[in-house]
Amino acid sequence: MATTYDTILNYLLFILHSIAISLHCLGIYLLSHQIKQDRSHQVPILMNLSIAEIFMSVFDVAYNIMISYNVEANINIYVYTIQCTCFVISNFLVLTVLALDRFFEVYLNITYPIFITKRVIQRALLGCWSIGFTLGITLCTLRYTMGINTLDVVFRILFPFFEIVFFSCAVFSYSYIYMKYRQMSRNQAKTTNSNNSFKKRKFFVPTLIIFTFFLFAIIPDQLHLFLFYIYDIGSNTFLNTILLMYVVGFICDAVIYIFFQKTTYSILRKKLRKFSNKNNVAPDTGITDKSTRRGSEFVTEMQCATVEPERDSGNSISNFLAVPK
Repeated sequence: MATTYDTILNYLLFILHSIAISLHCLGIYLLSHQIKQDRSHQVPILMNLSIAEIFMSVFDVAYNIMISYNVEANINIYVYTIQCTCFVISNFLVLTVLALDRFFEVYLNITYPIFITKRVIQRALLGCWSIGFTLGITLCTLRYTMGINTLDVVFRILFPFFEIVFFSCAVFSYSYIYMKYRQMSRNQAKTTNSNNSFKKRKFFVPTLIIFTFFLFAIIPDQLHLFLFYIYDIGSNTFLNTILLMYVVGFICDAVIYIFFQKTTYSILRKKLRKFSNKNNVAPDTGITDKSTRRGSEFVTEMQCATVEPERDSGNSISNFLAVPK
């Protein structure tokens, strides 16, 4: 029977997932405008990351609802397996692509645009989703035909493996980036221009996203693995607490790339300013328009009538000053 804490936790999860989904939808909308003016490979990678986290939130909400209404356990396992493989593992791989993209930008330097093209990034992201969906379909098929425990496979084998792959790539990439930065800093007098260009590259946002992923995804997963599957001392309350850490990570990711990227944040401000100006426009009525138009025409005529004529055209001056008989 669910305790008061479990009930509060379920409501809190629903609220936080709703916030995460809303923020990521806003992020995708802003990134879709940013991609038109920013050719950086970071934008499509962040869009794929956001799509994965939206689906993860949706599946988390669906899973909690099914548990609350006592849906058959077998169906819950299928839903959870699809979420963990098709979207969580794909999310791991997309983050790995993000870390490697930052590494190759430093390692290849000026030849980076030649080797790491838009098509290469698209194929890498397609590969991330293909691996996740292939694993999901395979595990669901094996459960249906052979009755294997797919969640054991996910949490004991797949998650540790892909988290180790991601963690190794992230540590290697950012250690190299930090080493190159220190090397350029030592030679600052000789390489002032290259050092400035290095600082302007977009490493801040990916670093924060990878850090939040490590804090709110890898650590909770390892706790889940050791306490729930190895030592068998977990509970549904513990599982919901783990999911709570996940959704906090989703919200952090959206906030980071919406408000910490200068281009994305400026697009958001322009959209908000445009929306505010649109709502502050005075209502248009036919009478107002007509009277305003007549008033403006009258003012224009008066201005034309009072303009001082050219002094070099004598005929026009005499005509202007002549009193009609």
